[in-house]
Amino acid sequence: MNMKNVQLLKFTFLSLLLFFYFNLISARDPAAYTTRINLTGFINGLVPYDVDIYVNGKLATDITNVGHNYDVHTEEFPSKIELKYSNDPLNGVNVGDIIKISNHILTKTALDQPNKLLAGDVNNDQKISVSDIVQLRKLILGKTEGFNPDRSWVFIDASYNLQLHNWAEADQSVNLVPGDELVANFKAIKLGDVDLNAKGH
Repeated sequence: MNMKNVQLLKFTFLSLLLFFYFNLISARDPAAYTTRINLTGFINGLVPYDVDIYVNGKLATDITNVGHNYDVHTEEFPSKIELKYSNDPLNGVNVGDIIKISNHILTKTALDQPNKLLAGDVNNDQKISVSDIVQLRKLILGKTEGFNPDRSWVFIDASYNLQLHNWAEADQSVNLVPGDELVANFKAIKLGDVDLNAKGH
């Protein structure tokens, strides 16, 4: 076989390899991973509807709603899943919440459930303080339209063993790594609603 034929065979072989490679790439499902996100509430299963879902810090757009649960289709894995919701911040918020938080700060009557502590921490600084009361007052009086940071519910990893002594360390994301089932379970808590009278959506 002369050199010209050898080069032609090499070119033909390389062309076939490239053909199959690009066909495989184009046929690949762009959403290689589907993660089921289950959302439940602490009180009577109350949760917000149509939350924003972030995968590795980016807003997910390829989502299928299944009631209050979601299937998120993404190419990214491992993945860090976070939920955000900022609508209707006044839901469940009233002067009674301010009184209960004030009593907690003054050590008169402590908030007796860890989810209430998370609800009282409206500024997400992992403590209950006067600054949380200030934000609640401004919201009730109509001086602001929401909390800072911009969120009205907090979502924590449902597998976290939430207790009165460790509420401030609650995981607000779920990390999925190889070997994990593609399921992220979250608990939803309405911010500012320490007397637990918020309504679900």
